[in-house]
Amino acid sequence: MTKSVRYDWKFAIRLALPIAAIIIAVGMLSGPLAERLILAWSEKDVTLRTRLIASSLGDGFVTELSSENSPVVRRGFERLVKNERLYALGFCDLQGRIVNKSADFFGDYKCPDAASGMDGATDTIALPGGDRFFVSHTPVHKTTEDAAQIGSLITVHSLDYAMTRASETRAIIGWATLIAAAVIALLAFSVAEATRRLWIRALRRTLSSGQDDQAFEPILKDVRGLIAQMEDERKTWNADAIRQLIKAHMKGNEIFVISNREPYVHHKKDDGSIHLERPASGLVTALEPIVGVCNGTWIAHGGGSGDRETVDANDSVMMPPENPSFRLKRVWLTEEEREGHYNGFSNAALWPLCHLTHTRPVFRTADWDMYKAVNQKFADALVAEVKTKNPLVLVQDYHFALLPRMIRERLPDANIITFWHIPWPNAEMFNICPWKDELLDGLLGSQIIGFHTSGYVRNFQHAIASNLEARVNFVNGDVAFKSSVTRVAAYPMSIDWASGDKTDGGAIEQARRAVLAENDLPPSTRIGIGIDRLDYSKGILERFQAVERMMENNQNLRGSFSFIQIAAPSRTDVAAYQEYAQAVRNEAARINRRFESRIPLIILREFHHDKDEVYRYYRAANLCFVSSLHDGMNLVAKEFVAARTDEQGVLILSEFTGAAGDLPDALLVNPYHIDACAQALTRAVTMHPNEQAERMKAMRRQVREHNIFRWAGYLLLDSAELQRLHGRKDDVIPLNPTQKAS
Repeated sequence: MTKSVRYDWKFAIRLALPIAAIIIAVGMLSGPLAERLILAWSEKDVTLRTRLIASSLGDGFVTELSSENSPVVRRGFERLVKNERLYALGFCDLQGRIVNKSADFFGDYKCPDAASGMDGATDTIALPGGDRFFVSHTPVHKTTEDAAQIGSLITVHSLDYAMTRASETRAIIGWATLIAAAVIALLAFSVAEATRRLWIRALRRTLSSGQDDQAFEPILKDVRGLIAQMEDERKTWNADAIRQLIKAHMKGNEIFVISNREPYVHHKKDDGSIHLERPASGLVTALEPIVGVCNGTWIAHGGGSGDRETVDANDSVMMPPENPSFRLKRVWLTEEEREGHYNGFSNAALWPLCHLTHTRPVFRTADWDMYKAVNQKFADALVAEVKTKNPLVLVQDYHFALLPRMIRERLPDANIITFWHIPWPNAEMFNICPWKDELLDGLLGSQIIGFHTSGYVRNFQHAIASNLEARVNFVNGDVAFKSSVTRVAAYPMSIDWASGDKTDGGAIEQARRAVLAENDLPPSTRIGIGIDRLDYSKGILERFQAVERMMENNQNLRGSFSFIQIAAPSRTDVAAYQEYAQAVRNEAARINRRFESRIPLIILREFHHDKDEVYRYYRAANLCFVSSLHDGMNLVAKEFVAARTDEQGVLILSEFTGAAGDLPDALLVNPYHIDACAQALTRAVTMHPNEQAERMKAMRRQVREHNIFRWAGYLLLDSAELQRLHGRKDDVIPLNPTQKAS
């Protein structure tokens, strides 16, 4: 696009043609209608003239009408037909004979008899030459007192004048329509083109200056989104793209990730050796590539039994061991701190508050106090590590809602991005939290607050509007609070696509053989899998019940289908999780007893599986069932898609996950509807390979294009833009508008 606004002929054609076509269509319909109206009016006029002629006849003339070939009548008729519209006159007696007529009267015309209703009869006659005439019969009565009818006066009027008038009218309407169509289309285009040019110039000024014009607020977000989409088509989001972005827009600032869960845990075995474990966590899976790319520092709670023995004097260790790319800084918590912060306020209060799984949140003041203390401890740990005034800090999840404000008070120039990985409840639900204002205030210490879906964004905005003295812009997501601006937006998280590009030949079949052998299953077994933490929000009980219902409806599958549930132990010291884990065990055992066969219907693997093991199960399965009752995103669904390089396998996905919006080609289900889930399982087991491939190709394309680096890139670009618009402009290199991703 050049500096001048070019004339857009395509725009002119798109605008003018529909308007002209509509007007012309109306004109074409109006012509025949006008013609019919004119002819009808002419016929009525002729009928009226006939009656006037009949009523004007004198007594002597009426007496002569019954005399056949009366010279008096003939002279009178000839005098009357001198009228240019009156062509001929005649008189029919009651026997239907023409007894008198003018010279031009039709020679073969036959009068209707009295019985057929000759009085007032009308007719239209067309002669072979094309002339048209209107014939009207008007009754004539004696002038005596009895006024008996003696016959009918026949008047023949030429319709040439009416046809000429109708034709002229139709032509006038046609030309008027064409002229009107041209004028109105030209006028509409001129107004629209002038408006378009004004808006383009104003938008260009707005986008180039970075100052949002209120007149364009409703469309600025869409415009920037379109620009971002166009940029994405040219941009490959990978590790190199993130490095370049940080170098260009963050000036190589220090980068920190803060989370409760650490990406690697060291456990001490009974023999004293140290075992390294990578926890089953979507958050860890998503963020490790980012912090590794940036050579950053990950600050997390060191909870492993061997963690202290593997750190240096600064409580840090380089990770991962095989290719160190980031520093893991461990923060130590006492048992009391962990109980109050993690098991207490985080998982007994916030987790059930945010997940609509019918588990009541528990709010205890002692837990809240410990939550604040642990947030402060992490803030202190960060400040001790920071060497510059404006580090980039990525705060992760609900464990640290107060942390952004604490960091902001100590490091006012820090670039703080907070991502809330779980759902955000509606305002009515959130307002039952006794410390709701403090939580919102803490989060608004961030420059960016991200959620997985726009629905969670709206819930958060309404929570702010109903509780804080803040100005919420529901259009662009900005929240003005305490003299600062925070952007609240949806950034659907994804995974590192690296595994999805592997084309390792027979690895799929190799993985299948290994999984069948591990679970003592025959080669012909069809496998379904579920991979989750052992958490009540994951809908594992509902999943088992759906498998049970499928087997009830499909007895032919007994002995040929097995569902393998990988359930990593989670929060084992929380009573609600202990009860749920036992319920899952009991349900699996009950169903297996009911459908006892040569292979178990449900195989429960209740222990930790490393990344490679999980990947093998993804590739071996015929279907993957994600039945979360409420979930922020659920990266298991996307990991399964990435693992299926053979473009086979079926994903059954709860509609109450954030991933459902990203993967519409999965079989979407309501996990509470057991029968519907059973039907989806049956469809998945019997789905034709061609349909599997079609669905999987579409999902793989979506996950590949919307990977974890794209997620991180959008967060960083938005943060850089806010820093440019509302922060200290000398600290950040200005953004090119085409690099903005909303």
